[in-house]
Amino acid sequence: MHADCHIDDYAASLEANSTLKHHVDGFTAQLAVES
Repeated sequence: MHADCHIDDYAASLEANSTLKHHVDGFTAQLAVES
């Protein structure tokens, strides 16, 4: 079984998505301030 690998990949992708969302939110806020 490779369940552990899949769980690790899933956790890593969730973390990456969370980080990406954080950057997008920050960028959106910056645009709102500048406009």
